[in-house]
Amino acid sequence: MHAHEGYGPHVIPVRDAKVVAVPANRWKGGPVNPYGSGSLPAYSRDGRYVILGKQVNHPGFPGVKYPENPFNRLKAKVLRVVRFKVKKALKDEK
Repeated sequence: MHAHEGYGPHVIPVRDAKVVAVPANRWKGGPVNPYGSGSLPAYSRDGRYVILGKQVNHPGFPGVKYPENPFNRLKAKVLRVVRFKVKKALKDEK
């Protein structure tokens, strides 16, 4: 969606469910409360999901400047090849 430009911090609210949850095998956050004693995040009853609550505060994302970043990384090489090809084309034209 906004992979190139990134986006700022925002709240992810519940839409069609009671809570926001993430599959347990995809959870990359901090430790999970295994007992569900009131502090979140906690595992669902079947242990397949990590329950995060009624909303989540997303920290934002700086964005990935593709193809801008790879070009800037290879800029000197690209310019060297272009100059070589142009000189060769002009020389072959004579």
